[in-house]
Amino acid sequence: FHVTGVQTCALPISQTEAALQASGVPYTIVRPGGLTTNPANGKGTLTLDHTTFSAISRAELARLTVQALDDPKAANKIYHAIDPTNGGRNN
Repeated sequence: FHVTGVQTCALPISQTEAALQASGVPYTIVRPGGLTTNPANGKGTLTLDHTTFSAISRAELARLTVQALDDPKAANKIYHAIDPTNGGRNN
């Protein structure tokens, strides 16, 4: 997609995240392990443990993302979004 006045490029996620972190702009990065079309179940969580991952529904990911937007403690952190009911596991 294109937004007038905004330059876009396709960078690997690691480079994009590094650029965001170096920008000085407050950020919260939420990494899902995989997405499903299941409804939100309220059991998803954000973890700072970067070795844990699981599939999570798009609706549950949206719920967690909005929750993080409203939480000042989430600023400048990278989370993994997991749903333990989908077999969260460590890498």
